[in-house]
Amino acid sequence: MLAALAVALCRDLARPWVADHDFNGAVWSQCAHNNLRAGLRATLGVPTGFYFGPLPIPAAGYYTHHPPLLPLAVTGMFAVFGEHEWAARLIPIAASLASVVLLWLLLRDLAGARAATLGAAVMAAQPMLLYLGQMVNHEMLVLPVMLATLLFFRRRQPVAAIAVLTLGFWIGWHVHIFALVLMGWWLGRREWRWAAITFGLAVVSLLAFAVITRWVRPDAWTDASAAAARRVLDVDLRQWCAAQGVFFSTRFVPVAWLLALAGLVWMRRQPVVWVLTAAATLVVAGLPNFSYIHDYAGYYFLAPIGLLAGVALDQLWKRRALLAVAALVVVAGWGVARAEWLRQMPFHILAWDAPEPRDLIPHLGREIQRSFPETTRVQLNFMPVYGPQLAYYAQRQLDNNLTVFAPDRPGVIWPGAPAAVPAGEHREVIVSGQRFSFWTPQSAGTGRGTGRQ
Repeated sequence: MLAALAVALCRDLARPWVADHDFNGAVWSQCAHNNLRAGLRATLGVPTGFYFGPLPIPAAGYYTHHPPLLPLAVTGMFAVFGEHEWAARLIPIAASLASVVLLWLLLRDLAGARAATLGAAVMAAQPMLLYLGQMVNHEMLVLPVMLATLLFFRRRQPVAAIAVLTLGFWIGWHVHIFALVLMGWWLGRREWRWAAITFGLAVVSLLAFAVITRWVRPDAWTDASAAAARRVLDVDLRQWCAAQGVFFSTRFVPVAWLLALAGLVWMRRQPVVWVLTAAATLVVAGLPNFSYIHDYAGYYFLAPIGLLAGVALDQLWKRRALLAVAALVVVAGWGVARAEWLRQMPFHILAWDAPEPRDLIPHLGREIQRSFPETTRVQLNFMPVYGPQLAYYAQRQLDNNLTVFAPDRPGVIWPGAPAAVPAGEHREVIVSGQRFSFWTPQSAGTGRGTGRQ
C-alpha cells in the first residue's frame, strides 16, 4: 500500500509549477532560492517567497506570515540536489507517507493491526492525500506532527511528544491550534504540567519568531497582525457553506465519510479521535477566510476519517468480509478517479476560461528573464488571477493584469487582452505557440533582449 501511494505521489514529480495547486510550491521554492543567493545570515530564514528582485532583499520583501521551517527544509534540499521542483516535492511526499505510517501505528494501538491497515488504506485513498499529498505546503508536514505527538503521549513518551510538538511550532501555525486543543484536553483531565509546558513552549516560539521577523522587517508585527485578522474576518455564511460542501465532497470520498460516522459507534470514547477532529474543525471553522479560499484547509480531517473508517471496516470484516473488501474497493476507485480529475486543473496566466499550453509558464518566464535586467519591474496586461508561478521562472518582479502601462517600465503584451501602451520598441516573441510583444519604453533602450523564440 505504501509503495502504491509513493508511486501515486511521485507522479509528475519533476513537473514545473504550472498546476492550480502549485502556487505554494513556487512561493516556498522562491524562499529557498533567496536563502541560497542572499545567505541565511541575511534572511535569518524568514520567508521571502514573494520577492523576485535583485539583492539585497528589502524589508518589504520579507513575508512574515508563516514560520520558517518548511522553506528552510526546501533550502536544504536545493543546496544538496539543486533547484529542482522534484527536490521540493520530496518533502511533502515523505511527510505524507509518514502520516499514513503514524496513523497505522496509532490505530493499531487503539483497535488492532487489521483495523489499522484498513484505516491507513482509506486515508491513502482520499483525493486530498493522493493529489495534494505532494503539494509543498505546511499542511502536509503539520499532520504527521499531530499524529506523532498523540502517538508518543499515548505510549507514555512525553519528552519525544513535546520535542515533536515544539518542532511543529516552527512548521505551521496550525500546530498552535492543535496545541490549544491539547491544552484543553489536559486541563479537563487536570494534567496541569503538560498544559503549562505546552503553553510555555508555544509562547516562547511565538516570541522568538516575532524577534527574528522584526529584525529583518521593522513593521513585521503590524503586517503579521493584519494578515491574521484577514484570516478570521467574517465571510458570507451561505457562500462559505457552499464552498466547504464542494471541498469536502470532492477532496474526500463520500463513502469514507459514511464509514467514519459508523466508526463513531465504537470510537466515541477515544480522546485521540476528538482531539484530531476538534483541531481540524477549528482550522476550517475558526479561520473562515482561510478555509473559504483554500480547498486544502480540511487536510487534517484525513486522520479522524482514517481512524474511524478503519474501525468501521474492521467491524464489517468480522461480519461480512466481502462487503468490507467491496467498500474499500469503492473508496479506492473513487479516490483515484477524483485525484486524476484534480490533476487536470492547470493554472492559467492568459485567460482563466481558455486553454493554454502547459509549458507556457516556465518558457515565458525564462524569456522574460533573458529579456529584461533583474532590476526591472515588468508590466503585464494578462494574468487576471495572481499566481507566483510565472515570476518564479522569470525571477523578475511582475505587475499583472494592467490595462494602462506606465511609460518608464518595460512590459509584455498579450494580444488577447487590452493594454494602453506608450510609444516604444516592440519585439514580437512566440512562446509555446502564443504570440507576445516585448515592449521597451523609448527612454529605456533595448534592454537585454536576445530575440529567441
